[in-house]
Amino acid sequence: MMISVVIPAYNEEKTIGFVLDGVKKQINKAELIVLDDNSKDKTRDIAIEKGAIVVSNNYNIGVDASLEKGLKMCSGDIIVTLDSDGEHIPEDIKLFLDELSNGYDFVKGYREELPRISEKHLEKYSNKKIKLKDPLCSFRVFKREVYDKIGYYDKLKSYGAEFLFNAVKNGFKVNEIKIKSIRREGVSRIGNKLGANLKLYKAFFKLVGRFGI
Repeated sequence: MMISVVIPAYNEEKTIGFVLDGVKKQINKAELIVLDDNSKDKTRDIAIEKGAIVVSNNYNIGVDASLEKGLKMCSGDIIVTLDSDGEHIPEDIKLFLDELSNGYDFVKGYREELPRISEKHLEKYSNKKIKLKDPLCSFRVFKREVYDKIGYYDKLKSYGAEFLFNAVKNGFKVNEIKIKSIRREGVSRIGNKLGANLKLYKAFFKLVGRFGI
């Protein structure tokens, strides 16, 4: 069984090496794919040094589009996605894989505390529509057939929420586990507090338009 680990990254030279080292300790001979979203630092060089396949975007296309590229090219039967900023703890991958072996097609993480009001509203909507928490958590493990059946990751630019909703809609067995999350230092990859909330509310309204109230 081949496991592919797909990691989007933008200016994460401080953490990408530690993330890749952590993943390699958990999964022997994983296919490591890093999507470098036009970083201005040494993210690409460090990822290559750590043995990852690195795809560099000519310009910044965002996390969803970057993940799309990685999911299309990866060859694993099982796919793992996680952040490059160190927020997700690679040691938890084993928990996801164990849960997948219990008969699930898709296992996602959820954070107990959400930092933004927009994320709380998105979680409330997700709980109502698909009975799952924290739809934006990108720490996920799923079978290749989930992506192949849906055919794409996220056209709504909803930070992976559309993919999760589509997985449930298509009848895949989805479960979630609580994860430990390390708050990143500095500005979030999706902007400052106001900018991030605006982007996430935009994603929220797109989800409502796609999946109903």
